[in-house]
Amino acid sequence: MGLYLVSYEADATPETVAAAYAGEPNVVFAEPNYYAYASDVPAEPLVFIPNDPYFDRQWNLQAIQAPQAWDYTGGQGVVVAVIDSGIAYEDFENFRRAPDLANTVFVPGYDFVNNDSHANDDFGHGTHVAGTIAQSTNNGRGVAGVAFGATLMPVKVLNARGQGGFDALARGVIFAADHGARVINLSLSGRKSSQLLQDAIQYAADKGVLIVAAAGNSGEAVEYPAAYDPVIAVGAVDYRLQRARYSNFGHELDLVAPGGDTRVDANGDGLPDGILQETFQGDPTRFALYNMEGTSMAAPHVAGVAALLFAFNPTATAAQVRQVLKITAQDLGAPGFDENYGYGLVQAAAALAAMGAQAPTETPWPLSPAPSATATAATSSPSPPTSIDTATATQGIATPSPSATDTPTLTRVIAMPSPSMTSTPTPTRVIVAPSPSPTSTPTTTRVVVAPSPSPTSSVTATLPASTATPIVTGGEQLILNGGFEAEGGWIFSQTRVPAAYSTEIVRSGRRSARLGIVSGQDLYSYSSVHQTITIPAGLQRAVLHYWTYPISRDIYPNDLQLVLILDENFRIVAVADQSLSNARQWLPGSVDLTRFAGRTITLYFGVYNGGGTGSTTAMYLDDVELVIER
Repeated sequence: MGLYLVSYEADATPETVAAAYAGEPNVVFAEPNYYAYASDVPAEPLVFIPNDPYFDRQWNLQAIQAPQAWDYTGGQGVVVAVIDSGIAYEDFENFRRAPDLANTVFVPGYDFVNNDSHANDDFGHGTHVAGTIAQSTNNGRGVAGVAFGATLMPVKVLNARGQGGFDALARGVIFAADHGARVINLSLSGRKSSQLLQDAIQYAADKGVLIVAAAGNSGEAVEYPAAYDPVIAVGAVDYRLQRARYSNFGHELDLVAPGGDTRVDANGDGLPDGILQETFQGDPTRFALYNMEGTSMAAPHVAGVAALLFAFNPTATAAQVRQVLKITAQDLGAPGFDENYGYGLVQAAAALAAMGAQAPTETPWPLSPAPSATATAATSSPSPPTSIDTATATQGIATPSPSATDTPTLTRVIAMPSPSMTSTPTPTRVIVAPSPSPTSTPTTTRVVVAPSPSPTSSVTATLPASTATPIVTGGEQLILNGGFEAEGGWIFSQTRVPAAYSTEIVRSGRRSARLGIVSGQDLYSYSSVHQTITIPAGLQRAVLHYWTYPISRDIYPNDLQLVLILDENFRIVAVADQSLSNARQWLPGSVDLTRFAGRTITLYFGVYNGGGTGSTTAMYLDDVELVIER
C-alpha cells in the first residue's frame, strides 16, 4: 500500500490535519504520527501540559492545580457569563476577535452600555478576565485558560473608561441568569450597597447560578457585590501566596486566588509576577500579552474552577460547588477561616477529587526560583497609564481605581513571529528590552508581545447582518442543500464512524447532519461532511454562517469538533474551529471567506474521536449558508 508522511504549515493540531485528509475519498486512513519510547524510560505523570508558548510563565495556573485538573475536564459545555467591559469575541465594525480566543466558544450576550447585541470590549479589562477563564489553549499561541473548554457569554456593563452604573450591572446579572449562564464572573466592585443590585444577585442565585466576584483593591473591607451572601468573594494573593497589598479582606471573604504583584519578580523568570493574559490597550484591533494585577484577576480563577466542577458533574448544584471549593481550598494564614484569606487558596484538582476524580498529585508551592534568582523588583522604566485591575464605585457609579504601586515598573517582551506550526510547536524567540519612560506614574505593569494579526476566519456567536442576503448564482444556491433537507451537495465520510443525515436533533426543517459518536463505544475515528464551492470574484464580503450542536463526554484535546477551510488539494488554509464543547444547544458560527474570492475551496465539518477513554464526542450541523455583501 502507499504510505505518505505529510508535513504541514497550517495553524492546526496533527489530529485536525489527519481529520481533513481522512475525509478525502482517495485516502484509506489518516492519523497523527505518534511516537514510541524505549520501555525503560519512566512514564511521565498524568498531567496535561498545553503547548501554549507562554504557559510556563503562568505561575498562577500551577498554584491552583489547573494542569492536574485538566486530566479530568476542561470545562466543556459550561456557560460562564463575563459581566465586565465586554470581550474581544467577534470581528464587527471596528472591533476584532482576540487571536488567542479564536478557538473559544461563545454564546450571544448583550451590551447594556450601548443597548445592542454586540458586547465588544472597548477598554481591555473584560478580555483579560475572559482569557483567564477560557483562553484558547493548546493551540500553540499565547497562554492558557483555567477552563478552556467552557463557553463564554459576554455581557457589557462597563464603558470605555471602565465605568458603569449599578443599574446596568443589575440588568446584566439578570440577563445572564435568564440566558443559561451556570457561572457569573464579576471582576468589578463598588463601595456602596444597592438594593437593586442585591435583588438581581439574589434572583440569579435563586435560579441556581454560581456567582463569583472580586473583593476589591482598596486594601479595606470587602466591597459590593462580593459582600452579598450569595456571592463567592475572592481576594488576591501574590506568587509567595501572601495576601496582595491591595486585596480587600474581612469576614465576607470566601476564597483567594492569584492576583499577582507586578512590582516584583519573585520567581526569577524575568517578568513581573502579574497575571499574564491576552488583551489590548487603546486600540481594540491590536492584541498583546499583558501582565495585570488585582482581585479582578483573582476572581476568574475561581469562576474557571467552578466551570471545571460543573463540567465534571453536570448535576451538581451551585451550593454543592461552593461548598466543595471551600473545603478543598489550601489553608493559608491562621488555621481555618480567617479574614485575610477566607477559607484559603482555590485548588482545582483537589476540588475535583472531592467530587469523585482521582486524588491529585501534590505539587509544592510556591516553586523555588532558579538558584541565581532573587525576589527583586522588576528592572526597567516606569510603565504607561494603567488598565484597571478592578472597577470600583462610589454612589452607584463604577470607576477605575489607580494601581497601588509606589514605583511601578514595566518589562516589555517583544515576541518575534515564530515559523508556522508543524506537529511540534516551534519555540518563540523573546527579546527583552527596557521600555521608554512614560509621562504618568500611577500605573500597572504590563508585558507587551508583538501583536498577532487578527484571524481571518473564526467561529463567532453572531447572526447574519440584516443587510446581507444569501448569494444566488445562476438561479441556484451556491451552497447546495445547506439545510440537509434534500440529497446531494455534501459528501458524507464513509469511515469507521460514517456521517449521516439525522432527524434526532434539528434546528430547522426535518433533518440535520450528524457527525461522530452520540452514544455507544468510544472508537478511534474521523467523521465528516464536506462540500466544494467556488467563491465568486469581485465581492465586497463573503461570510459562511452555520449552526452546530456539540455533544461531548471527553476532554480537549482527546477529541475535537472541527470547522476547516481546505484548498483544491484538500490542504488546510483556514481553521475556524478545532475545539471541544458539550454545550448541547444550537450555537451559531461564522467564517469570513472574503479572502478566498475567485478561489475554489472545500467547507469541512468534522469530529475526531481519539478512542480509548470511553468518552464519546459528536456534533450536529444545520442551516449552512453563504452570505455576501456586494
